[in-house]
Amino acid sequence: MYMIENELLVKLAKDFAQRLALETPSLEAACLVGSVVRQEPSLGDSIDINIIGIDSDVSETAKPQLVYQSETVLITYLPVAKARFTNKKLLRRDPFLGPAMYEATSLYDTRHQFDLIQAGLRSNFFSADNMYYRARAACEKAQQTFQSLAQYTRVLPDTPFPPADLLKLNRVFDYGMTAVLMLARLPASGRRHMIQFERATRELDIEDMYADVCAGLGYDDLDGDPTIQLMELWQQARSSYKSHQLGLDWEGSFALDAQTNYYLLGAQTLNEYGYAHAALLSLEATMAEMLLETKSPLADAAYSVWLSKTNKGTAEACQERVQQAKQFLERLDEFLLTWANAESVSPF
Repeated sequence: MYMIENELLVKLAKDFAQRLALETPSLEAACLVGSVVRQEPSLGDSIDINIIGIDSDVSETAKPQLVYQSETVLITYLPVAKARFTNKKLLRRDPFLGPAMYEATSLYDTRHQFDLIQAGLRSNFFSADNMYYRARAACEKAQQTFQSLAQYTRVLPDTPFPPADLLKLNRVFDYGMTAVLMLARLPASGRRHMIQFERATRELDIEDMYADVCAGLGYDDLDGDPTIQLMELWQQARSSYKSHQLGLDWEGSFALDAQTNYYLLGAQTLNEYGYAHAALLSLEATMAEMLLETKSPLADAAYSVWLSKTNKGTAEACQERVQQAKQFLERLDEFLLTWANAESVSPF
């Protein structure tokens, strides 16, 4: 295994931004965000270089674009409408875009748009009220996502648990963990999300909330050490997914080999360092996304075994996971109000 030099990754990002600027007249600036900016060690020598573009002619709902660099390096480019950066108050209170732009570094900025945005954003970024409202926004996103699952607290869900519902359950906890990260001054952190969350719960003296999340996801009582088997199930689903894509005239979201390495090598490394729960979070979300894009018997079979191995194999077990998600959100809401009161912040 070799370590990918951070300087090389930054150069790849700058080269990409320069090419993008030549091809996109409406691009006003591009910046590097995420783990490369933070100079975090790669997981399994697999890297996702995250780039945000400030674009004056792009849809508000533009999706990320994946660009292959090598078998272990992937660029994820997200074009963001320039209008989203206009209101600095709202940007400071955005739990996703705000922290990303706060720590970003410029890749392309001939008109100084990025410099102006970041300078305005950083003013009072870590004031108690802005920290609270970022946390509150993430909590509300988790609550909104939960609404379509709420029926399962009263009636049993279908079996196997539909991939769309599994993805929503995963995201409820993902967004809820992000809310806690905001109060610990920690950014959402991709594959390291649960590791950062565990750190945040220690710093905020709510360590048992980490156990709540593991229980809600079904990761708290796994038989033996199933992580390797779960990674094999993910790879089986992905192989079936890719085989199906070959018969179509489009490539799905997980067609790039670099993505397989990003998730599998990352999960393997996290597992080796004793972070099995963190390894499972992103694998589970991406497995659900693959099944939403492609139907195949082999992928369906792998998915069913995954559910069984992660305490979601029956309707009753899935209902319990949803009930635990509801309890987590209730506790999170109470914690945010307590924090706001202690910091003399108006909660609404």
